[in-house]
Amino acid sequence: MSTMYGPLFAPADRYLRQPRMPAPLPLPLPLDRVTGIAAEPGSMGTSTRWTETGVRFDSGHLGPVGRMPAGIVVEAGQAHPPDRGERVYRLLGCEPTHHGSPPLPGEALQYEVPVDGHGGVRLFFPHDCCVGGGALRLSMRDGQACFLTDDVLARAHIRTPREP
Repeated sequence: MSTMYGPLFAPADRYLRQPRMPAPLPLPLPLDRVTGIAAEPGSMGTSTRWTETGVRFDSGHLGPVGRMPAGIVVEAGQAHPPDRGERVYRLLGCEPTHHGSPPLPGEALQYEVPVDGHGGVRLFFPHDCCVGGGALRLSMRDGQACFLTDDVLARAHIRTPREP
C-alpha cells in the first residue's frame, strides 16, 4: 500500500487483503499506477484520485475483438485503500457512457475518480472519467461501491478472487 499511496499507508502493508498493482496472470488488476490523491487522510470525506493504466496485448483484459471491454475500462480506474484487510471492494453499479470506441492495446488511459460522498461506514459514491489518446473515452456517474466481509459475500453468493 505504501508503494501506491505513500508512507502514511505503511501500516496497511501488513494487511492480508489490499489492492495490488499488476502481477503475473491469472488476472492482475488492470490499474498500473496511482498518480495523485487529494483527500484528508482517514477522514472518510470527499476525495479525488488520479490513476493510469496501459492497455497491453498480454494483459488478459482484452475482449474478443482485441479491445478493452467497458466493464474493465470502468474498473481500471478504481484503486481503493483497504478496509484494514478485513473487507473486499465491490463496485455495485454505475451509469457508464462511452465517448468513442473501446481502447486498443498500446493506448494509455488516465482517470480522474472523485468520491462525492459516503453513505454509512463502508458505502461510497464515486464517479469518474477516462481519457485515452487525448480524448474522453468513458465517463461514469452515479457510482455505488462498498467494502464487504467474507460473510456477506458468502450469503450473497458473490465470488471473491483467490488471494495470493
